[in-house]
Amino acid sequence: MRKRKVSNQSWKTKFRASNEWKKWRHQVYVKDGGIDFITGKKLISGCNCHHEDLREENYKKLEDVNRFRMLNKLTHKMIHWLYPYWLKDREIISRIIKVLEEMERFSND
Repeated sequence: MRKRKVSNQSWKTKFRASNEWKKWRHQVYVKDGGIDFITGKKLISGCNCHHEDLREENYKKLEDVNRFRMLNKLTHKMIHWLYPYWLKDREIISRIIKVLEEMERFSND
């Protein structure tokens, strides 16, 4: 039987509940103008302050707002899903574009 992986998320959850994080998150929100960078749509309740530096040792490093982006929840989930694939295969984006273009073409013929 496989051993269950122990989550290291509890300290991150605790940090995100801090006043320091909440103030920081607001600064990033203001920097991004209340807009999801990927979709260009208004940020909605439950949006995420995305760390662009994924190294755990830098998780609490709040010195540069440009290392963070506000993303709506689904956009954030999609970026984290795509990232490991993209690291191994940069052409994945061009294949996604091809599928989107085909969807548009076949939906309008």
